[in-house]
Amino acid sequence: MKSKKKKGVKWYHSILFQVIAVNVAMLVVFGAVMFLTMDSLDNTVNNSNALINYVAEANMYEGKVSTQIYDIYAQPFVYIYASRDQKPEIDTTVRADLEELKTSMNSLIGVFSKNDDKFSANALKIAKELSVRVDTYISSVTNAMDLAKSGAGAQCTVVMEGEVKELMKNIDRRLAELDAAVDALSYGSINNMIDSRNQAVLKSVIGLAIFLICLALTFALNYFVIVKKIRSISNEVNAIIDDIDNGKGDLTTRINTKTNSELIFFKNGFNRFIENLQNVMREVKNGTVVLTTSEEEVSEKIQKANDNVTNTSAALQELSASMDTVSATATTMTEKLVDVKSATDSINAEVAEGKETAEHIKIEAESVQEEVNQKKSNTGSKMEELSAVLEQSVQDSEQVNQIGELTNVILDIASQTNLLALNASIEAARAGEAGRGFAVVAEEISSLAENSRQTAGNIQKISQDVTDAVKALSDNAMQVLEFINTTVLSDYDSFVEVGEKYENTAAIIDDMLNKFSEKAENLGVIMEQMSEHVTSINQSVQESTVAINTSATNSTEIVGQMQGIGEAMDNNNRVTSQLSDSTKQFVTV
Repeated sequence: MKSKKKKGVKWYHSILFQVIAVNVAMLVVFGAVMFLTMDSLDNTVNNSNALINYVAEANMYEGKVSTQIYDIYAQPFVYIYASRDQKPEIDTTVRADLEELKTSMNSLIGVFSKNDDKFSANALKIAKELSVRVDTYISSVTNAMDLAKSGAGAQCTVVMEGEVKELMKNIDRRLAELDAAVDALSYGSINNMIDSRNQAVLKSVIGLAIFLICLALTFALNYFVIVKKIRSISNEVNAIIDDIDNGKGDLTTRINTKTNSELIFFKNGFNRFIENLQNVMREVKNGTVVLTTSEEEVSEKIQKANDNVTNTSAALQELSASMDTVSATATTMTEKLVDVKSATDSINAEVAEGKETAEHIKIEAESVQEEVNQKKSNTGSKMEELSAVLEQSVQDSEQVNQIGELTNVILDIASQTNLLALNASIEAARAGEAGRGFAVVAEEISSLAENSRQTAGNIQKISQDVTDAVKALSDNAMQVLEFINTTVLSDYDSFVEVGEKYENTAAIIDDMLNKFSEKAENLGVIMEQMSEHVTSINQSVQESTVAINTSATNSTEIVGQMQGIGEAMDNNNRVTSQLSDSTKQFVTV
């Protein structure tokens, strides 16, 4: 059986591609989930850091504003009590602190302006209100410093203790409100961080769920695409093998699972194996039946051959005994043939004498025959002359028959003429008076036809008389010729026949003696040949006896070999039974 050419599996149907594709898809999903999770964590961390920095920065600028306000509040008093040399430095410091306070306040407003949540909006509102108070505070402090530089220390003190201090109280309230707003912002930031963390956790959970779903889909895909196909093929193979083990093997069963992956090689290979096994088992099963039948026939024929060889051996022994008898009979025949040859020689001598006597008889018979033939020849010539004259006379008399023929013609003419005359009379009668003359002519023609008929009748009568006379003469002449032919010539024939008989008898005797002599000679030759053949037969019988004895010995050996063949056939039968038992496991092949 020719092996079928394997068809390649398309790359996208291969198990390797399917596994790699599934794993790559899982890797992509896992990467996406991890990316989303890490992005959420990064966003949470970044947002947390931003919120922490935001709150810290707000607290920092708030603290700076508060510290700077209290530091600036003391500077005018320091300026009043400072020496002349220290006052320019203190003035510069105050002015620098005031500018720094403005900067800090603007930075604080800028910090709160970065976010747009409600907590930042509230803090920004308070910060702006605080900025207005701070500006007023700076203006009042600046006025107080101007008073102090102008030498109005008392007025500066009044301003500081009255207006500025009131502003500080106002600013303190605003700072307290700002602290509360920053604290609220801190709590809000914490809540935002918690929300970010919860969103990150939610995204992680969703990503994990998506990953688990994809993992489940991967398992399902691997199961239905690969594992289920393998299990189906495995179940079909196990079912076929179980049926074979249970003695219900069906080699027409095939793996029917549909697949486009490398499993098709296993499927097609197993199906081809089952197909080849089916063909082999079919041949083995059919072969066991044929072997069983053949074994029975061969055993029967071997038994018959054994019986025949045994019978042949016995027959050969009997034939050997018969050959001995034939040999003795051949020896006796050889002795008898010598006596027969002597008698044959004596017969040949007597035959030679009989041949001489027959020759004399033949010569005398030929002389008598020649004389009788001469006389018969003379009489025959005379008879021929007389016969010719009679024949000529008879031929001449036959001319009278021509007269009868002519008279018949005349009678026919007369009959036709009479008929014409009758027709003419009928036409004349029809013509009436005009045909009267024609009627007369018709009557004359009718009379003439009647006379012609009478004359022809007389001629026929005379011709008949002449014919009768010639016939009587011819009959008498024929009687004379018949007497000569039957009586006279027969006597001559008798003499010729007697002479011929003598001659024939002498020839027959001579032929018989010649044949007898030839047969006697042939008999002698045959006797010699028989003697040689008998001798040859005797030798052949002796050789046949040796051959028969050899054949009897060979027959005995053949019987032994037949018994060996029978034993071999028993072994063959045993193997055939084993093969038959093995093939019984397969119900359908």
